[in-house]
Amino acid sequence: VLLYAGARIGEASGLERRHRRRRRPLDELAIEHQWRDRDGELGPTKTRRSRLVPVHPDLAQVLAGGDAWFRSTFGRDPRPEDPLCPFPRVHLVGRRRVVEPIRWGEATSLRHLRSALELLGVPAPAMGPYRQHGLRHTFASSLDRAGAHERWIEEMTHAPRRARDRGRGAASSVRVYTHSAWTSLCSTIRLLSY
Repeated sequence: VLLYAGARIGEASGLERRHRRRRRPLDELAIEHQWRDRDGELGPTKTRRSRLVPVHPDLAQVLAGGDAWFRSTFGRDPRPEDPLCPFPRVHLVGRRRVVEPIRWGEATSLRHLRSALELLGVPAPAMGPYRQHGLRHTFASSLDRAGAHERWIEEMTHAPRRARDRGRGAASSVRVYTHSAWTSLCSTIRLLSY
């Protein structure tokens, strides 16, 4: 989700199953809030704006096996309020072993990210070890290199608008009075290839 939707770690952890919605030509992820590790609650996104991101076909394949994995891991059908990408928390209740779906924390996700990259043989960058936020940069940079229009990248990442776009000129009017076309966002997300 970090690499194929440009989500921040808190936004990815905050996604629930109900946030993936069927739509044509690609499903959508509604990024509406983020998980805050420090207080263990959902809160607004960093920019305080919700956004819709098309589900890349590769991500759709990964998520397709989610229901069967969820049932085999947690022993029940997933509910709409369950995390989209849960982490299995194992604990004992009396003598009974209980596995429940919880949200990924920053430390847990970072540990798993580094392990996965090592398994894939991806070397750590020269500037230091990988961080989750680097995948958001990879998402935007990959779209930019593939020729995606800057506006669609901004729509999917909520990158802050540049100072020149904050004025009252024609550029800002276009941004204020037009809405992103879903088909354009879907075409843009399909430019990703890793």
